[in-house]
Amino acid sequence: MDNLYAYGPSDGPMTETTLHRPAGHKGRLRGELEQRYLTAHRTGRVKLTIGRASDFYGASGTSAPTMLALDPMLAGKRAQWLASLDMPHTLSYLPDVGWGLATLAERPQSLGQVWHIPAAEPLTRPQFITVAAEIMQQVPQMSVITRPMLLLAGLFNAQIREAGEVYYQFAQPFVMDATKFTRAFGSRITPHREAIEQTIAQRRMS
Repeated sequence: MDNLYAYGPSDGPMTETTLHRPAGHKGRLRGELEQRYLTAHRTGRVKLTIGRASDFYGASGTSAPTMLALDPMLAGKRAQWLASLDMPHTLSYLPDVGWGLATLAERPQSLGQVWHIPAAEPLTRPQFITVAAEIMQQVPQMSVITRPMLLLAGLFNAQIREAGEVYYQFAQPFVMDATKFTRAFGSRITPHREAIEQTIAQRRMS
């Protein structure tokens, strides 16, 4: 399982052939691990396939969509997001990611390659938050965490400080193309509204 950090800022939708231009140490590490793993596959040490997904959400998700938007909304607070509210962003629903990984594991032709796991259409943050607010029967309220705010909070919190490296993902369009996977294996994509509804229901019970 992998993420999209190794690509760094991209001028368009990211595919499996997008050049690696990592923005910091997390992205460089991901790129180095990819090469190490694929080399191990080519030399016969392991059988390997790599599935990549974008920022995820779901019942056990701990990434930006849940921590900054859904969980505060469940607590009756304002939803937040990084950098900009207006940029389209691919969001991966965890059960869909699980299906994608299982599919890759079952298909010998997936071995030795990188695959983007299909996700529903990119959303802007207002679209995601508005759907969640409708499900919770709330008036949508949202605010933006700017880079200066992030830098200030990072002085006191290492996890927040690390988020600065991937700030670019929220300041520009961040869209993943999974055409390669879909053509080879098909897709099973949960519509965002259904996925958000299921996530909210499950996190309410946790």
